Amino acid sequence: MRPGAPRQCGGKNRKPDDIRTPFSRDADRIIHTRAYTRYIDKTQVFYLVENDHITHRVIHVQLVSKIARTIGRSLRLNEDLIEAIALGHDIGHIPYGHFGESCLSALCEEQGIGKFSHNVQSIRFLDQIEDQDLTMQVLDGILCHNGESDDVRISPVPCPAGRHSTGRLPGMHKKAGWLHR
Repeated sequence: MRPGAPRQCGGKNRKPDDIRTPFSRDADRIIHTRAYTRYIDKTQVFYLVENDHITHRVIHVQLVSKIARTIGRSLRLNEDLIEAIALGHDIGHIPYGHFGESCLSALCEEQGIGKFSHNVQSIRFLDQIEDQDLTMQVLDGILCHNGESDDVRISPVPCPAGRHSTGRLPGMHKKAGWLHR
């Protein structure tokens, strides 16, 4: 693995471990959540696109995971961590994708409760509502994934001090997953 990449033993579980690595356990826990199961019937929303191959959100999440893991492998980053972040990166999305998120955010601001962000909602689902006991590294990667609809190009962005680039891969390759379809 690349120097500085989070190692399997670097994951900090808040409860005793099982036989899996901490990040592999996190990926397994994410795919068994109720929120992940609800991906199955949700379509990935694209406006003004004529493409019969655009399918469901679960396919998008799997493509993001595959692309991010492939690139992470070539960079010698932690693939289990990348997979867990990729699988959980869209858990908090509401219907109608980023458009729905911006509408809900405007309503929340009108009511004085602040902006709505799907990444924060993802953490709320996984950590508070479904109590999945995920590692702090996975929660941080989901919270800080970068790949939103207002980005206009695919390029790496320097990580803030104290954060590792592994958490950026699912967001960068979310765009590649969109382009692939």
